[in-house]
Amino acid sequence: MKKSHTHFGLSLLTVLLLLPGMFQLGLFDWDELNFAESSREMLESQQWLFNQMQFEPFWEKPPLFNWMQAAFAWALGTQDWVFRLPNLLAAVIAVNLSYHIGFSMGKRMLGSFWALSTLATFAPYFYWKSGLIDPWFNLFLVGAIWQWFQMGQAQRLGDRPHRHYTFSGLLLGLAILTKGPVALLVFALVVLVVSFSYKRWNELIHPGIFAFVFAVSLPILAWLLPLSMTLGWEFPLRFLGYQLHLAGGQFDWHNQPWFYHSLVLFFLCFPSSGLALPFLFNAKNDSRDFALWFPYMRSLFWVVLLLFSVVQTKIIHYSSLCWWPLSFFGAYSVYLWHTNRRKLPGSLYLALFLSGLGLATALIAVPLLWGFKQIPTPWLLKMDLFSASVVRYGETWSWTSLLPGFLFSLYFLYFLFRALIRKPWHPGLLYGLTAGTAVLCSWFLLKPAEKALQAPLRAEIESLSDRGVRYELWGFKSYALPFWGNWTQDDCIDSLRWNDSAFFSELEKQEQAKNSHPIQSNGFALYPSRTARNRYFQDGPCEPLMFIITRADFKPDWYFQQKFKALKPLGGYWLWKRTCEEVQ
Repeated sequence: MKKSHTHFGLSLLTVLLLLPGMFQLGLFDWDELNFAESSREMLESQQWLFNQMQFEPFWEKPPLFNWMQAAFAWALGTQDWVFRLPNLLAAVIAVNLSYHIGFSMGKRMLGSFWALSTLATFAPYFYWKSGLIDPWFNLFLVGAIWQWFQMGQAQRLGDRPHRHYTFSGLLLGLAILTKGPVALLVFALVVLVVSFSYKRWNELIHPGIFAFVFAVSLPILAWLLPLSMTLGWEFPLRFLGYQLHLAGGQFDWHNQPWFYHSLVLFFLCFPSSGLALPFLFNAKNDSRDFALWFPYMRSLFWVVLLLFSVVQTKIIHYSSLCWWPLSFFGAYSVYLWHTNRRKLPGSLYLALFLSGLGLATALIAVPLLWGFKQIPTPWLLKMDLFSASVVRYGETWSWTSLLPGFLFSLYFLYFLFRALIRKPWHPGLLYGLTAGTAVLCSWFLLKPAEKALQAPLRAEIESLSDRGVRYELWGFKSYALPFWGNWTQDDCIDSLRWNDSAFFSELEKQEQAKNSHPIQSNGFALYPSRTARNRYFQDGPCEPLMFIITRADFKPDWYFQQKFKALKPLGGYWLWKRTCEEVQ
C-alpha cells in the first residue's frame, strides 16, 4: 500500500471514530465554554488582536486557538459542535504525524500502531473531540521536538540541519502563540535534559540556533507588532505580566495531592499507560534504530509529569502532553509483540489489570451514583451538596448508560483470562476495545452526564435572556452567562453602564475613569474595572425582575436571605429572585 493511501485511510478512520456524539453534546463549563465564548466574541466584535471575555480584554491565553475557532464559527455558525472542529483537524494531523514518524524511521508497522494508540487511548480520544486548547498546543510542541530530533540526525549524517532548526522554531513559536510561555519552558527543559544526558551540547552552539531563534520569534512578532501598533506596548506588557502571575498563581478549587497526575495518567490513559511502563523507567529497552528518539519521549514524559506535580494547581489537562510519549511507548510494546521480539511479561498484565479495573469501576460507578434516584440514603448523605442536588433534582439516566462499563469489563476480563491460560490475544486489540468503549461513552454516557450537570442551568439562562431581564451568577465562576445568553456588545455596554448609576459614589466613578484607557475603534475601556454587577444586585435599587443563580452548595447569610427569595432548583443550581419587600 502506498504511503498516501495509508494517510488517507488513517484520516478517514479518525473522523469516523471521533464524530459519534459530537453534534449532540453541548460544551462543558468551564474550559470549553471559556474558549468558545472568547472566540464567539472575537467574531462578534471583529476584534482579532486579543481575546475577550464579556467584551473586555482576557489575558489568560494568546489568540491562535481562538482564531481557529472563530474561523470555523464564521464559516459554519456558532453551534456548540463547531467550536470542537479545530481539534478534529488536530486529531487528523496528529494521527498522520505519528504514522509519519514511525515510517521515517523505517518502522512502518510501528507507525501504524502509534497512529492507533494516538487515537484510541482513552483520555486522548475525548480530548481530540473537545473544544479545549491542549490538543493543538501538544501537537505543536511534539512537532517542535520531532524537528529538533531530526536536526540532530542530520548533523550525525553530515547533512545541513538548518531547515530542521527553522521548522522546530516555527512550531515552538506557534505553541507559544497557542498557550503562552509555558511552551518555551517545557521545550527547553526537554532539550537540556537530553543534551546533558547524552552530551549533545554541539546542537545548542551550532550556527543553526540563530535560525531557530528567528523562527521562534516570527509567529509571536506577527501577533505582537500589529497589537502594539494599534494599542501601544502597554497591552502586551500587561499580558506578559498576567502570564507571569498565572505561573506563580494558585486556584483553591484545583488543589490536589502531588500524585494526582500520576493517578490520572495511569487510569485514564488505558491501555497505553500499562503497556508503556517498561520504557518509562528502563533505558535498556531502547531500540538502536531510534537513536535519541526514545530519550526525547522519555524526557518529555518526566519533565511534564514532575513540573505539573510540583505546581499547586492541578487540572487534568495540565499533564496531557504526557499522552504523546505514553501512546508512543504503548505502541512500541505492541510492535515488539507483533514482530515476535518480545512477549508481554506478567508484571505488564498486572499493570493492565489495575489500570483497566480503575477505568471499568469509573464507567460503572458514575451512572450508578449520579444517574439513578434509587441511591441508598447513606450514600446520598455522603455526597457533597452539589452532587446530591444533581442526583435529587436531575433526570434518571437510561440503563443504556451502563453499557460502556459492562461491555468493557466483560471483554477486558476475557482478554486477561486468555493471557492466564497462555493463549493471549494480540495486545493491539486493547486499542480496539478502548476505541469501541469510547464511542459507546460518547453515545450513552456523556450526553446524560452533560444533561444532568448543566442542562437545567442552560435552559434557565436561555429563558432569562429571551425575557430580557437582569440576571447574574452568584458565588461561583462560570462562562455560561455570555455564551448561553448569547450576549452582544450592547448587552455588555449596558452592564458597564450600571457603574454609572447614581448608586455609585463620584469617587468610585473617578477611580474607574482613572484606570481606563479607551480603545478608539469601539469605545470600550481597555483596562476597565470589573463591573460591579454583584454589588448592584444586592445593594442597588430594586427592580421588578432581577434574578441570580447560585450553586446548590451556596450558603446564604441572613442579609442575603432578606434580599433574595429562592424560586426553584436547577439541577445542581438554584434560581433566586430579588425581593423588594425587604426587612428594615
